[in-house]
Amino acid sequence: MGVIPNMSEQAVSLYNGFSMPLLGLGTWHHGDQTEMTEAIRFSVQEGFRHIDCAYVYGNEKEVGVVFGEIIGEGKEVDRSDIFIAGKLWCTEHAADRVEAACRSSLADLGLDYFDLYIVHWPSGFVPGHGNVPRDEDGKVMFSGVSIEETWGAMEKLVDLGLVRSLGLSNFNSKQVTKILDMARIRPAVLQVESNPRFNNEALRSFCAA
Repeated sequence: MGVIPNMSEQAVSLYNGFSMPLLGLGTWHHGDQTEMTEAIRFSVQEGFRHIDCAYVYGNEKEVGVVFGEIIGEGKEVDRSDIFIAGKLWCTEHAADRVEAACRSSLADLGLDYFDLYIVHWPSGFVPGHGNVPRDEDGKVMFSGVSIEETWGAMEKLVDLGLVRSLGLSNFNSKQVTKILDMARIRPAVLQVESNPRFNNEALRSFCAA
């Protein structure tokens, strides 16, 4: 028996009616990607039903191979029974780049849709010069694309059926408020650091209000 025998008892209901398992596996790993792919396989076998992915982790194709082996009819878990999150990277914030970035990640992961698609960071970078572009002085090259422009394009992903829920990551309360003030589809999740050494209570309280 896995560590989560009943997923429904270990999940939270999002405002839009979808359910998100509380315990998930993040796929960031700086070492041998074989270790990560084996961790995914093991975690799903042990009952995990939430996998957190991101373009910038640099392993979506490797993760996609594992998904193809364990997710689907007659396999370890049906697609409808596992919650998979993806993240939009900073170089893809412009409205005309968001959909293509999402579709590319879905293709690499072998998926038809994301349960949750997150804006990874609030600031956009200039595309075409690597994941973290820098000028001749070593300064990060910001694109100047507004959060509002990016969010409008994110909402269209829901309209297209590519994404079920939208989220934010590493946003502060002022940045979240900007989204809430203009959103047609509100964010369902804010993913931020929270641990015993840094509980981020002020931001948690803001979101709970």
